Amino acid sequence: MENRPIRVLHLSSEASWRGGEQQIIYLVEESRKLGVDAIVCCRDGSEVHRYCVAHHIPCEPVPFRSAYDWRTAWKIKRICKRLHIDLIQTHTSKSHTLAVIAGVFGLNVPQIMTRRVDFPVKDNWFSRFKYNYSKIARIICISQTILEMTEKDIRDKQKLLCIHSGVDMDRFSEFAQSDWLRQEYQKSADTFIIGNTSAISDQKDYYTFVNVAERILRVRTDVHFFIVGDGPEREQIAAYVSEKGLADRITLTGFSKNIREILPSFDIFLFTSKTEGLGTSVLDAMVAGVPIVTTAAGGVPEMIRHEENGLMYQVKDEEGLTAGVLRMMNGPQLAKRLADMARETVKEFSKEKTAASTVEVYKEIVRR
Repeated sequence: MENRPIRVLHLSSEASWRGGEQQIIYLVEESRKLGVDAIVCCRDGSEVHRYCVAHHIPCEPVPFRSAYDWRTAWKIKRICKRLHIDLIQTHTSKSHTLAVIAGVFGLNVPQIMTRRVDFPVKDNWFSRFKYNYSKIARIICISQTILEMTEKDIRDKQKLLCIHSGVDMDRFSEFAQSDWLRQEYQKSADTFIIGNTSAISDQKDYYTFVNVAERILRVRTDVHFFIVGDGPEREQIAAYVSEKGLADRITLTGFSKNIREILPSFDIFLFTSKTEGLGTSVLDAMVAGVPIVTTAAGGVPEMIRHEENGLMYQVKDEEGLTAGVLRMMNGPQLAKRLADMARETVKEFSKEKTAASTVEVYKEIVRR
């Protein structure tokens, strides 16, 4: 390699913008500050594509029609040759598959696979092949939980390492005293605001969120619940809320771009996921100084320590989650103590630290 910065091509296959896409952008932006020539190969017309264009991040739009779109795989190979790419980093299962297909087509570039999900590798020939593909130099798991779940299917376990996802420590500083939700939805100053900002998908288990809300409302009426976001289960959750007669107590706001104003206006962050790679929504709540009541899904226990910087209960433990929220509501000193400690512990999960650790991996692979 000539005397120039390490050139990394990040594959972003998704059309929408969720936690994984935010992590790609954080990594690209921070690694560029560290001297890496980071380029995004993204789905044409996607949210990531629009972001890259608006923020002048080098990007290469391709179709990403499916995991087996051989035309996209061929384009990836040609992009790597044209731009003299040193490393490919894949961030989703689809992008991982296409990078492997590009390798089968003759692309001879080391690959780094990012693993964000906390469920086992599929038990079939192709999954075993692509996770043990010879050109994969490293597998970065965003939590120790994911690493332990993945390692049994990886022959060369030395390729595995854990680098936690990162968060912008200054993201909410401008809106630290925000009361946006009360103003927007005309709620009184003494109304407790409890919410979640995760995508409305099966893994986030909003059925448990609604059930916990119903339990709390039997005890306290001075509370309103907000589900901020969108996702494949939005209509089902909205129907479930209506079925329980809670439409006037639980608001689904839909997708919002002003999370920086919304999240600090929560009094409690209620996170009810049943599976979770790490849970960057929890990291955001920690930075925003919002007290957290959560399930112990996936990598959440790597961020939250029960009674130290949040309250944590087993997945689907509606009784425990309800009790935790009521403890917070009835004990403002407890809520403040846990939120203050969360603001300290979240410093270990900064986007700068994530990028610095990842760039060290780049250097190691290039040297080797």
